[in-house]
Amino acid sequence: MHKRQVEMTDLWVRNVRTVCVREEWRDVRQLNLELRVTANGAKTWRLHYTRSDGRRKAMKLGRYSADGSNGLTLGQARKKARELRVDVDHGSDPAGVKRALRESPTFAEVAEEWVSNRELDPNHNPSSLNDDRGMLKRHINPVLGHL
Repeated sequence: MHKRQVEMTDLWVRNVRTVCVREEWRDVRQLNLELRVTANGAKTWRLHYTRSDGRRKAMKLGRYSADGSNGLTLGQARKKARELRVDVDHGSDPAGVKRALRESPTFAEVAEEWVSNRELDPNHNPSSLNDDRGMLKRHINPVLGHL
């Protein structure tokens, strides 16, 4: 694996290739921005930063796309790196935030817990509980359940 610094341009990023398994290129203008290029042609933007506790971290920003339709252009990657850098300077851990979102429960899981708690309450009518389950199953979970 090779690491290098280069003045990145749109043309350079579009044409860069490697014969190694993986090469990493750091942007001279945005030092914490890295382009990882693999031998099969995949190009991925990464951000390097140091957390407030001193640990160095790296996180994936997204794939490279020349037109920005299904990935990030050089300009978009630089902008995203600058924005995340401001968050890091204010004590945030961007990778930790992404991890917490991934591990948080979905709406469907929270709704199921809510229904279970209502079952335990003796003051709720069983037919209204069945109505709630039906509404969740037919109307709400198909739209919001994955969130």
